[in-house]
Amino acid sequence: MQQLEPDLADRLSGFTIELYGDGQLRERGGGANVLGSPLMAVAHLLAVLAQSPVPAPLAAGELVTTGTLTRARPVAAGQAWHTVLAGIELPGVAVHFVCGVSAPGSAPPAAPSTLPPAATARR
Repeated sequence: MQQLEPDLADRLSGFTIELYGDGQLRERGGGANVLGSPLMAVAHLLAVLAQSPVPAPLAAGELVTTGTLTRARPVAAGQAWHTVLAGIELPGVAVHFVCGVSAPGSAPPAAPSTLPPAATARR
């Protein structure tokens, strides 16, 4: 089993995030908003799974989402959003929302020939 870095818990609880929509600061948050730390949220999940009558252990490679660092905000087609993180060595994310692009497995849009380019996300 891999050992965690000694200061990881402190860094995860102490980092901050700024969420921008169309260039305007919309929310501020941080790791402490997730049960005190994203690491604490994972520990809670593991404790709940351990108490389950049919434990479902986490497998290598599974994705665990620990909660949101900020409040969820409404988005609209045409908007560009990005994040700025501080206190942890992780890149932010940027996304541009477009109209008429369907998710994998969903019904196709009504008029594909008039659709804008697909949504893009970058780090």
